[in-house]
Amino acid sequence: FDMTPSKKYTLSEQTKKLIAENSDKHIDIYYLSLLKYFNEADASEFLPLYHTLTQLDEYDNIKLTCFEPNENAALASELDPEGVLGTANGDIFVKCNNVIKKVNHAKVFQQSQDGVRQYAGEELISAAISICTKGSLPTIYFLTGHGEKSINDNFSIYASQLKSNDYDVQELDLDKAGAIPDNASIIYLAGPQKDITDKERDLLNDYADNGGSLSFLIAPCDTEGRFYNIEAVMEKFGLILDYN
Repeated sequence: FDMTPSKKYTLSEQTKKLIAENSDKHIDIYYLSLLKYFNEADASEFLPLYHTLTQLDEYDNIKLTCFEPNENAALASELDPEGVLGTANGDIFVKCNNVIKKVNHAKVFQQSQDGVRQYAGEELISAAISICTKGSLPTIYFLTGHGEKSINDNFSIYASQLKSNDYDVQELDLDKAGAIPDNASIIYLAGPQKDITDKERDLLNDYADNGGSLSFLIAPCDTEGRFYNIEAVMEKFGLILDYN
């Protein structure tokens, strides 16, 4: 029986509801260590994670796989094919719909300001399940079609850093697409050489009005006239362009 006041050895009702809502989806959870280590005398403080993992494994649509990354490099590589997430002992990976989300082992147990170790593993794993079952990672889109700097040529290191924090990074020709994808976390306009179209202006304004995040990286460039549509979007945030 779980007699702890916070029920830290028992899955929360929110987690149970999340799993029930996704009972038709197969979910893989990978723990990059072995459960036997929880039996060691000095591992008692880590038991909440043990109970979270083993209780999740009891569900028919969830499979728990435990392995040490240095002992099964091939499987570790499958979880991090681009080599940007990192696969350290104690990390947790959730996979569903070909989407992979990492839970860093350093975040599972967090130190509070008063020095008390707090368990955050269940919430982090649940959040990873929620993202993966939706079918896509939150994505950062770099707009194209206006002479912008490209991801591969100018932002490859930054893109790798974003991916290591469980974001996807894509380019987006918004004028052709005609809509901002639902999984957009941030829209970047990086170094445009000409103004965006009226349609793009309206789409970005609607996106911002609904809580979307935008980032403008506007460098000096040779252009005729003003960036009227870019200015119209920036004005929503109290920003102006200096053409001097």
